[in-house]
Amino acid sequence: PSTNDDTTIHFYTYPGIYTSNLVITDSLGCIDTSDTQLSIQVDGPLGYFIFSDDTGCVPADIIFTTIDTNGVYYTIKYGDGNILQNSTDSIIPHTYMSAGIYHPIMIMYDSNQCKLTLDVPGDTIRIDKVTPAFMPQDTILCDIGTINFRDSSISSYPFKSWGWDFGDGGSDNVQNPAHPYADTAYNKVVLTVTNAFDCVFKDSHYVSVYRPPTIIFSLSDSAICVPDSVQFTDSSLPISQIIGWQWDFGNGDSSGTQNPISNYDVSGIYSVEVMLYYGDSICTNSKTYVDILRAYDFPEAEFDIDSTIKGVEKLTVNFIDNSIVNNIVGANDHTYFWNFGDIISGSDNTSSEESPTHIYSKRSVFNIMLVVSNEACSDTLIRNLDVRNTEDFFTPNIFTPPPGSPGVHDNFFIKGLKANTHIIIFNRWGQKVYEHPDYQNNWDGGDNPADVYYYVLIHDDEEINGFVRLIK
Repeated sequence: PSTNDDTTIHFYTYPGIYTSNLVITDSLGCIDTSDTQLSIQVDGPLGYFIFSDDTGCVPADIIFTTIDTNGVYYTIKYGDGNILQNSTDSIIPHTYMSAGIYHPIMIMYDSNQCKLTLDVPGDTIRIDKVTPAFMPQDTILCDIGTINFRDSSISSYPFKSWGWDFGDGGSDNVQNPAHPYADTAYNKVVLTVTNAFDCVFKDSHYVSVYRPPTIIFSLSDSAICVPDSVQFTDSSLPISQIIGWQWDFGNGDSSGTQNPISNYDVSGIYSVEVMLYYGDSICTNSKTYVDILRAYDFPEAEFDIDSTIKGVEKLTVNFIDNSIVNNIVGANDHTYFWNFGDIISGSDNTSSEESPTHIYSKRSVFNIMLVVSNEACSDTLIRNLDVRNTEDFFTPNIFTPPPGSPGVHDNFFIKGLKANTHIIIFNRWGQKVYEHPDYQNNWDGGDNPADVYYYVLIHDDEEINGFVRLIK
C-alpha cells in the first residue's frame, strides 16, 4: 500500500519486517526517490487456519486447524453465533446444528498479546439440513392388508433417493410406496432420505397389523322356559389378542364381560350378538347368531274325558286335550305323551296324539297321565278314569224287593251283565250272605235285613266292586 500524503500513519495487520521508501514528485512531474530506506519490524502472531469441510449436513462436525503459527491462543467466531474464547488447542472441532452459510473468523494471539485477525472474504462453510417426515395411511391395520405411505420430507436441495424398511423384511425405494402386510406384527417402519447435497436423514413410525380373532362362543341352553338365565361362554381365539367384549342378548340386556349371564323373562326367539375389541380397542369384530335361543312359557297340561263311553265288551274313551301352550316356532312346538293306565293293552297303552282315543277291554279304575312338553320343559297331569259303570253297563246303588215296591227294582239287577259273572255279596260285618258263579240278576236280598251290602263281580280277570242298599 502507498499514500500521497506528506505525513501519514499506516497500520500493519500482519507481523514481519517491512521496508518503506519515500518517492517525491513535484508539480512538473519530476520524481526523486530517497536513498534512505526505513526498515520496520512488526511483531505479532503468524500463521493461518483451515477447516475440514466447506460443506456439511446438520449436525455437521467441522474441524478447525491452525497452520504454521506462533500463536499462543485463539479465538474463533464460527459464524453461527457461537464463539470459542482463548483456546490453546491447534485442532478445534465445532458442530453446526442449523442450516446456513457461515463465515468463520479466527483471531490469533502471541505471547505479547499481539493479535492477528484472519478474516478471508468468501471463505465460507455451507451447512444443509433435511427434515425427514412421512405418515402411514394407517398406524393400526385391523386386518392383514396394504398400507400406503406418503413422504413429506423437506430439504433445501432436491432429494435423490428414498429407502424404506417396512419392519417385516420388506423394502422399497420409491417416494410414496404401498406395502402389503401378511401377518400380525408390531412393525417399525424406517424412511431414509438422501438429497442432492448427500445429506442423509431418517424418520420412523410404528404400524400395528392384526388378524381379527375368530369368534367362538357357546351358551348353556339353546332352549329354556321363562323365567330362566343363560350362561354365555366366549372361546374366541386367540384370547391373548382380545382386550374387550360387548354382548347384546336380544332381550334389552347387555354385558362387557367375557362370560356373562343374562336373564330371560319373556318367551320368544332371540338373536345374540357379540363384539370383540382388539388392536388397542380400535379394532372390532362382531358376529350375530340369529335365532340361537328359544324361550318358552311353561306348558300347563289339561284334558277332558268324553262322558259318552260306549261298549259292553270293549269300552271306547275319547280324551280331549285342553292344555295351555305357547308355540313360538310353529304349530308343532309341543309334544304330547299319553299313558292310559291300561297295561294289558300293550303298545296301545300310550299315544303321542294331541286328543287320542283308547279302547279299554275291562272295567276298572285307570290312572290317565298326560305329559305336555316343549324342547325345554314339560308339565304332567294325572287323573283317574272309572269305567266300571257306563250307559251299557250299570249297577244300581239301591233296590226294593216286594212288598216294598212291587215290580220296580225287585232284584239287584245289573245292566249289561256278562254271562258267567261270579258274584259275592257281603254284609257290613264282612260276612258272605250270597254267592253265585253265574249270576242271573235274581238276588232279592233273601232273608237279610235292610242294610248296605258290599258286592264283588268277577268275570275272567276283570273285577268290579261296589255298594248297594237293600230297602224292605
